[in-house]
Amino acid sequence: VLGGESSDGHTMEELSLMKMNKEQYKRATGMVVCAYYLLGILPGALSIYYGDEIGMEGYRDPFCRRPYTWGKENKKILNSIRNITSVRKSEKAFAHGDFSVLEMNRDYAVISRTLPETEETVVCAVNRSDKKVRLNSRRRRKKNRPGNRDRFHGRHLY
Repeated sequence: VLGGESSDGHTMEELSLMKMNKEQYKRATGMVVCAYYLLGILPGALSIYYGDEIGMEGYRDPFCRRPYTWGKENKKILNSIRNITSVRKSEKAFAHGDFSVLEMNRDYAVISRTLPETEETVVCAVNRSDKKVRLNSRRRRKKNRPGNRDRFHGRHLY
């Protein structure tokens, strides 16, 4: 469960009525977006469970398989999933690149994907905490170098 209370000890009727409050839903939204960014940079096929791409709620079967909630999509999650799949399609390193963990702890991960034949490298950082993290970079980036872009958010990195 990414948000809300545990489903343990609840009857099926109780589970059918359970919803997260606004604060729980906001935190869960951030966590699911973070999880999909992480899945998006890892090797392999990106697998999205039915309804996760729009923020549908539901605990376990059968409540996680409710009808699709047309018109009630969570735009933050949906746009993040679209962004992740778009970047995965546009960067060859995600399809064919070698995988390395550069830094990792319980709050964040820094991962690189490198194409062996060209040494083109994509470095991705995912932070699941509420705190800003300053990452240690072994290689300092040169200002305005064309390759220094946050492809997921469209910003230049300096």
